[in-house]
Amino acid sequence: MIIGTGIDLVDIARFERTVERTPRLLPRLFSPAERLLKLRSLAARYAAKEALIKALGGRTASTGPRSRSPRSPRASRCSR
Repeated sequence: MIIGTGIDLVDIARFERTVERTPRLLPRLFSPAERLLKLRSLAARYAAKEALIKALGGRTASTGPRSRSPRSPRASRCSR
C-alpha cells in the first residue's frame, strides 16, 4: 500500500552554511557513519529523509503541525 509520495530539494550551498552556523545540527540529523560523508552527500540524505517524513504524513520544520490525526481507512468507515 502506498501511503504517499514525497519529493524534497536541498540547496547545497544553503545546507553548508546552515551546518557551519549550527554545528549541533549534524549529530541531530545523521548517524555517526553518515557524518563521515561529504556535505554534498549529507544534503542529499537530508532531502531524502524529509521526503520520507512528508510521504508518511509526518511533521517537518517546513510543514508545521499536522491538522489531522492519523487513522486507518477501515476505522474511519466504521465510525460513521
